[in-house]
Amino acid sequence: MKKVLLSTMITLVVVFTSFAQPCTPDPLLTTPGFSPDSTTNLPAGTVGQYYQTVISAFIPTDTMYMGVSAEIDSIGVVSVVGLPAGLSWTTDSPNNFWDGGTKGCLVIQGTTTLTGIHNITIALSAHGKLGGMAIVVPDSVKFYRIDMQPASVNEFATESFNVGKAFPNPAYEMTSIEVTASKPVLVNFSLFNLVGVQMTESKHQLTPGLNTLTIPVKQYPSGMYFYKISNGETVITRKLNIAK
Repeated sequence: MKKVLLSTMITLVVVFTSFAQPCTPDPLLTTPGFSPDSTTNLPAGTVGQYYQTVISAFIPTDTMYMGVSAEIDSIGVVSVVGLPAGLSWTTDSPNNFWDGGTKGCLVIQGTTTLTGIHNITIALSAHGKLGGMAIVVPDSVKFYRIDMQPASVNEFATESFNVGKAFPNPAYEMTSIEVTASKPVLVNFSLFNLVGVQMTESKHQLTPGLNTLTIPVKQYPSGMYFYKISNGETVITRKLNIAK
């Protein structure tokens, strides 16, 4: 009986952890800095559609401050200013701080109705030592922006083309997605992880009316993903959690 209870508790902890982890740092980020960088910047979004993007950070262990080498104990996010209404942020750290020499990530997600380019300021707080004395230095990252573009007429024509939410979500072995079409059409399904890496792509022939796409997901690690379904004219994005 004790073994059964212990096994159940471990399973619950694993499942809870997979839900609690909102993002995964970019594995390609191997030197101190941010990903994406100022040149790549953040992907554009569409008003009325779910938006999600991840910013990864590799925290250095030291830096130059006032011309003197300073040790970095930790750096944390204090606030994110400039997000359009409907978007929010969270990090993979319980207190939004990461130790020097480690990686972390911040995810921006939500749905907004505000179009235009939104300039984002990430306010930071750096904790470290200068000449053996503890210091706290404010800093910020100001080069990120989100371009929220207006939706086309087709994107609101829900009677002609509409993508429902995945079920079950969280998914374990497979998930089903209902798609409505007004005429026979070939749609493209794509699944991406939080850093924008495409995990799979497939094509599905739809008939007029309600269609159900069955997508296997057992081969993918636990975490948050997003999927896109396109009919060649409209692209609709939704989020999907996978829990093992």
